[in-house]
Amino acid sequence: MRKIFSIPLGADFISELAGIISEDNAIFSDIAVVFAGHRPSLYLSKELLARKKEPFYAPRYFTISEFVDYSVRKKYPFFTDSEPVDAIWSMYRLLHTLPPFNHHPFQKMNFGKFFYW
Repeated sequence: MRKIFSIPLGADFISELAGIISEDNAIFSDIAVVFAGHRPSLYLSKELLARKKEPFYAPRYFTISEFVDYSVRKKYPFFTDSEPVDAIWSMYRLLHTLPPFNHHPFQKMNFGKFFYW
């Protein structure tokens, strides 16, 4: 069953998250945790080990970009990333078609100047 938890601001995030993961003798290897970067997963593993006090298979840790990549490739296994220049060109062309960007300074830039932004 999928659950959504809210951790209040000012709380010890890693400790609260470890408490949520540890409740009900959950199987850690069935859990995925998404962080903004890699470092928080080290602290969470340390906290989980302190609570469990025995070896375990850790949850699957992802950064946001790793999670998006994993999710897309799970549904579309043959998906390939576009080249950076192609992606920037697509963003440049998209910017010129979206009404919220009318009169935006980016629309006045040629692709060469936009590329560095």
